[in-house]
Amino acid sequence: MTVNEFIGKIQYEGGIISALEYGLTYEDLDDQNTELARAWKDLERIWDDEFQPAVHAVEDLIPDEAW
Repeated sequence: MTVNEFIGKIQYEGGIISALEYGLTYEDLDDQNTELARAWKDLERIWDDEFQPAVHAVEDLIPDEAW
């Protein structure tokens, strides 16, 4: 997809975190050599390796009825 389509998908999914959870990747971009693609690839790595596990750890500490 084009950069504009990619940005539109982020907006459609409800923002960056939601788009990461959805599974939007830098590989979805037609041109993976853009600054946005490189930044998104870095964000994916941080999400997968650090942020997502930390989110799940906190979620596990919150009682189900709180949701």
